[in-house]
Amino acid sequence: MDELEKVERLREKANVSYEEAREALKEANGDLLDAMVILEKQGKVKAPAQEQVTTSYEQKREYTDVVKTVASSEEASGTEPFGVKFKRFMKKCWRYLSVNFLSVTKKDKENGMEKEVFKMPLWGVALIALAAWHVMIPVVIISLFFGIRYDFIGENNMDPANKVMNKAADVTDSIKDEFNKPE
Repeated sequence: MDELEKVERLREKANVSYEEAREALKEANGDLLDAMVILEKQGKVKAPAQEQVTTSYEQKREYTDVVKTVASSEEASGTEPFGVKFKRFMKKCWRYLSVNFLSVTKKDKENGMEKEVFKMPLWGVALIALAAWHVMIPVVIISLFFGIRYDFIGENNMDPANKVMNKAADVTDSIKDEFNKPE
């Protein structure tokens, strides 16, 4: 590269006049990089911004969690792997079954108040239902005739299930009344 090309290049990069570029190159013995350093020291060229590198971790607002960003974009676009969807579904199910309970009550004959016999998390009820559904269903129906009541309680809205259980209890009460009615 001849002297004119070097002066032209330095002038473009440093945004200085031909004369300043030629002087800096002359002082740097024709080295473009040294000429640029000389111009920086003279204050004719703005030094590049300093970059800071560290190994310490700081949470900054402008940083984004790539894993969360990818997961949320996959979730939004529906491209999530089946295993991730299944895992999330199972967590929701476990949470639901752990924070809600089946309460079994019986009306006390002496004061007419309902007394809780026992309370079981829904995961326990689900296990019993899976393992012994053929025994559980008749036991529940027969117990309704003996004044046992079932209520679902917990964090979630259990009104629909409780309406069904109350209706079943009302039906058994009406059957008992019909049976006990004198002729």
